[in-house]
Amino acid sequence: MQLKKNLLRQLKAIPILYLMIVLIWMLVFAAVAYRYFHGSSISLKEDASLQTSGDKDYLNSSTIKSSYLDSEFINNLAKDTQDQLLNEKSETLENIDLQFNTLYTELGAISSVYDEATKNYILFLNNIPLGQVANPLVKYAFYLKNKQIILIFEAEDIGSDSVYVMLDLSSRKKRMLHEVGNFEKLQAASLSNDKLCVYLKFNDARKYSEKDGDYQLYEYCGAGSFNKILDVKSEEYYQRKFAGMTAAQVLQLAEQDKCYDNKTKRLNLSHKCGYGIKYCHIFRSIKEERNSTSYLELEHACADRAQTRLFQSLMLN
Repeated sequence: MQLKKNLLRQLKAIPILYLMIVLIWMLVFAAVAYRYFHGSSISLKEDASLQTSGDKDYLNSSTIKSSYLDSEFINNLAKDTQDQLLNEKSETLENIDLQFNTLYTELGAISSVYDEATKNYILFLNNIPLGQVANPLVKYAFYLKNKQIILIFEAEDIGSDSVYVMLDLSSRKKRMLHEVGNFEKLQAASLSNDKLCVYLKFNDARKYSEKDGDYQLYEYCGAGSFNKILDVKSEEYYQRKFAGMTAAQVLQLAEQDKCYDNKTKRLNLSHKCGYGIKYCHIFRSIKEERNSTSYLELEHACADRAQTRLFQSLMLN
């Protein structure tokens, strides 16, 4: 009984403010303990949500590992499946159809799957989507000295344009470049001497240019940008070249190309014949000849071509 009285006396002596401070500190300790035991599960959920959202972005998600895959493993895998292998020993490949084959690299396996909804092919690296292409045929594949991988896909023909797609892969970045070049056919592609860049050789867009000796040359060394290092021949060059030709020579050239019908005296205006642009451009460059039979025939054929093309454009509009 005496002990109980002593405790009551001591409690009355303790200030109320002191009790409040003790209670506050107890609440703080409780909050810290709760965060310690439950915080790890929250951070895991946040990481999972970031990873899920990142996978939806084909080109910006960090899906390529920074370290390269074991080269011996990749070599054996390619041998076992009879697929293509791109590495420093086999640094240039051509015509790999990813619809039926897999391309193995130090970054992993590159393949494609047809998407019925978009009518395109989805490209995959180690089963992770990269983007889409209309044609899964890899026209050229290059392994650069800095372990960068460049794939150039076969063109998608849109009207009279040839549209190429390039895939640029490294351990850190990946880019998918559309509408590569000048919308003309790609004549050739090759590695530079230092094996750090790729050269792309495109036809000249002008229908009357020299197909063998006139072209545009682009250089690609990464970072998504191209440098034009060789341009086509000038208009003055072609004016001088065509000025000395005769109408008979132009008609003979058109007949050899199977783009002129000598019976109907008309030009073939198909895409294969460049819509007749070449022959009429040469005709307008002729300076010396005026009233020969061949000149009048070619003049009539070009006038007919102009009317036909005008009618076609009006019908399309």
